[in-house]
Amino acid sequence: MRDNNSMDVSKIFYSLILIVFVGPTTLYAQQEVVSNNLYVSDTDDLLTIKKISILPALDNIGGIYSRPLEKHISEFIDHNHHWDLVEPSTIGPLYAPTDLVDDPQKIMNLNIPSDAVVSSQVIKGPGGINIKMALFLTRDGKLFAEDEVKNFKQFDVDKINEQAEILLHRILKKIPYDALILSRDGNRVTLNLGQLDGVKANQVVTVVEIF
Repeated sequence: MRDNNSMDVSKIFYSLILIVFVGPTTLYAQQEVVSNNLYVSDTDDLLTIKKISILPALDNIGGIYSRPLEKHISEFIDHNHHWDLVEPSTIGPLYAPTDLVDDPQKIMNLNIPSDAVVSSQVIKGPGGINIKMALFLTRDGKLFAEDEVKNFKQFDVDKINEQAEILLHRILKKIPYDALILSRDGNRVTLNLGQLDGVKANQVVTVVEIF
């Protein structure tokens, strides 16, 4: 799904990335460490996501699904070495993903010290469970990516959490790179990629920088 507020990543893709070839798999790395003479666009800075916050999740049955879901996806981010989990520092109004899509200023007003926030909502209806999840960039408050599950027929909390994790994983895969460059010394580049990402010991990785 795409909203008018969402970013058309395809139009800026090739100006932002470092391409990393790992065997038969192509990975993408966002450049973090740059020289003073290298121009970094505002869009490049906008899409550099290091810290993610999980907003309070909502449901229509008194938090039975939303509280465990929020805890589960927070732990998913916290245990992922690509991102740092930042707890929201203030308590404010609770918003559904659709509320934030319609008004990006709501994200800006939260003043959360992260690069992106995840909003989610669970609705139990006659056809089953509907889960909606969205990722917003905090710098401009705009929707980056969203996904949803409709009419899920299982009502167990653990099953709902599994679906939420799948949604979050799919949303995060829409970020147009797979790793950040942590340091660079000549031709030696350190990425935040490891065995958990499928990288093997002594594997040759070629990094190509595109300006």
